This record gives sequence, C-alpha cells and structure tokens, in this order.
Amino acid sequence: MAALLVIGWVLNVAVTVYALDRYNALPENVAVSFGPDGQPIIGPKTRLLMPITVMTGTWLAIALLVTTFVIFRHKILNNYPYLINLPGLTLLLGRVAEKEKRREYIDRVFVALPLTLFLLFGINAAVVTTILESAVTFSFNPAILIGSLTIMTGTFVAGVLLYYRSIYKEVKAIVT
Repeated sequence: MAALLVIGWVLNVAVTVYALDRYNALPENVAVSFGPDGQPIIGPKTRLLMPITVMTGTWLAIALLVTTFVIFRHKILNNYPYLINLPGLTLLLGRVAEKEKRREYIDRVFVALPLTLFLLFGINAAVVTTILESAVTFSFNPAILIGSLTIMTGTFVAGVLLYYRSIYKEVKAIVT
C-alpha cells in the first residue's frame, strides 16, 4: 500500500512540475477563455495562474487527506467505524474474530484509497493539460475533456465497487 501512495504522489507532483514547465513556456498572450461561440478570448498568460493553481492545489490537498486516511486506517476503522461509508462491510469486519484476519481485510478495504491518487492524477493531468493546450492552440473542445473525465471516473468507481463486493462476499462467508 505504501508503494501505491508513493507512486500516486510522484505522478501528482509530476503533473505539477509539468504544469509549471508548460506555463513558463507559454507566450505572453494566450487564449485565457472561450466565448459562447467557441472563439478564444486573448489575454495575458497570468490569467491562467488562478485556475491552474486552484486545480493543482485542490488535488494535492485531497491527496494529502487520502494519504492521512491510509496511514491511520486501522485506528480510523477501529475507533470511528461510522466514518467509513461501507456500513455492511464494516459491520461484518467487526464480527471477524481473529484480529490478524480482521487487519488483513481492513488493509484490503483501504487499498482502494491510495488508488484514488491515480484517479486524481488522471483528472488533474486532463484538466491542466486541457487548460494549457487550449491556451496555446486557441481552441477548446469540452466534449473531449468531459468524456475523458467521465470514462476515468466511471471506470474507477465500477472497479472499486466490484472489488468491495468481492471482499464483502469473502468476509460474509467467514462470519456466517
């Protein structure tokens, strides 16, 4: 699980470094927005700093929160089970008698959390790249961005739900 966290952080920091490098390479005047007709609105590249900073800062803050939950997962699940939004599974986990087996399942439940860093990386990369590339090319196609974000998020959520379902079935078989 620690390796997933490290890789997720490296990827998210890489997007930040890419954004800074790409921003510095932009000409002084770029497309800073697009009108309702899709025509670019030209302005100084400094107007891109706010959306890029907010976007990247938000994802890094979420990554920090995810990391904290992963590091303290046993304490959180044992002391505050109502904070976990998997009530059926957490109730079953509480009924697993063997402490080491219960810890193993808790680790498996929380493995999906550091994987969210990969989803954050993908979303951050897609949005920041779209902002920077649109600024240079003076064109923006929202369908591509929205489609890629929908596919990334949908695939991630479906995978996590199927993963949790398999854990639930295993734990249920043990305790019943």
